[in-house]
Amino acid sequence: MAASILSLLLIFALSTDESASNWTQDQINELPQWGTLDVNPNAGSPAELTFKIGQHYQNADLRGRIVLRNQSSSEIRVGKIVADCNCTAAFVKDRIIPTGEQRSLLIRIQSNEIGERQVKLSVEMEGRIYTNYINVRIRPSLIVLDQAKFLPDKPAEVRIDVKNPDLNPEEIQLRPTRSDIKIVSTNVQDRQIRLSIRWEGEGLCRLPLHTAFQMHCGNTRV
Repeated sequence: MAASILSLLLIFALSTDESASNWTQDQINELPQWGTLDVNPNAGSPAELTFKIGQHYQNADLRGRIVLRNQSSSEIRVGKIVADCNCTAAFVKDRIIPTGEQRSLLIRIQSNEIGERQVKLSVEMEGRIYTNYINVRIRPSLIVLDQAKFLPDKPAEVRIDVKNPDLNPEEIQLRPTRSDIKIVSTNVQDRQIRLSIRWEGEGLCRLPLHTAFQMHCGNTRV
């Protein structure tokens, strides 16, 4: 429903006032582990790995970690971390990895582009670039079953299926973006929202619904 945009993430944050640098090890361990990268520059360990994190819904805030495991005979320093899109942020709390120990690469992905997505995350360690590909499939949270055709004084009927099980249809609020569009009534049956919408302008009006409304569940736009 929402226009396809990538959310710019400048800070990897647990909340608005707590950065990842303040996380405890227990908080880090609670993140899903997406994979493990064994690092041993002297042994020619793999420089490219692909991690599949499954299927998620549009506007999901995906957080996980990749374990960086030092398999060499000397300590390793984690250098520059670069993602290929602004939808991804990554952070390592402690960049020095002693021999035989491990650190977690904390990753946050936010994207509402529907379909198969691949994020490229490059990590420099001891002069060598380790490239990680993270594959994810984004499904739509909402599906519009009717296209609204607006006529003056004649409400249009629209049905919306709520596909994301984490969204409660009863809690979704629709906010018109134009003063000439009014919601006459809403009705929720099972996981379907049924709307009656009236356009108060003149003549015939066809509008993509994502431009006519904003949909929110609590403080989150869906």
